[in-house]
Amino acid sequence: MVVDKPAGLLTEPGRRYHLQDSMLSRLRYQFPRQAFLRAVHRLDQSTSGLLVVAATADAQAKLSLQFAQRQVVKTYEAILSKPVDTTEGMIELPLYADPTQRPKQIVDALKGKPSKTAFRVVKAGRYPCVEFQPITGRTHQLRVHAAHFDGLNAPILGDALYGACEAQPRLYLHAAALEFIHPVSQSVLMLRSPCSLF
Repeated sequence: MVVDKPAGLLTEPGRRYHLQDSMLSRLRYQFPRQAFLRAVHRLDQSTSGLLVVAATADAQAKLSLQFAQRQVVKTYEAILSKPVDTTEGMIELPLYADPTQRPKQIVDALKGKPSKTAFRVVKAGRYPCVEFQPITGRTHQLRVHAAHFDGLNAPILGDALYGACEAQPRLYLHAAALEFIHPVSQSVLMLRSPCSLF
């Protein structure tokens, strides 16, 4: 199944008691007879949008392989905190988990893993609307690619972790579309979530 996760909700339950509320735990409560429910990928707690959940081990294996082989087309929409100089392109930065400020990611040419994101400015202005298509799936990839000087140099609106200092009610990042092959029927699925950011 594909669900539309609200911003502020975890994808999966955490280890501690106060982190048990999540998209996956709510689905397990809603479908108690469904013995197998696993998230195939994750969205940050602060990110809203489309999330794929497998209902069988076979479906999970096939879908996970599509994600691992970068066959899934993911489209995100974001509002940036300031104008950008370019209208479209590709961002490539080596990302590494900052050992002193987890879960924050940093750009590190020596230790970082490759990350790649295509972007297109949909609407320019003081707070530009941008469409992102991540080619890789690193932790906080879009947030770093937006904020870093060698990326767009414009943090996503509401992203206090990577430098957007204006107080906002949420992170303005939404997983708006997914395209993948159905693990059983083999048909191509193209799913969209109407963006509530703009």
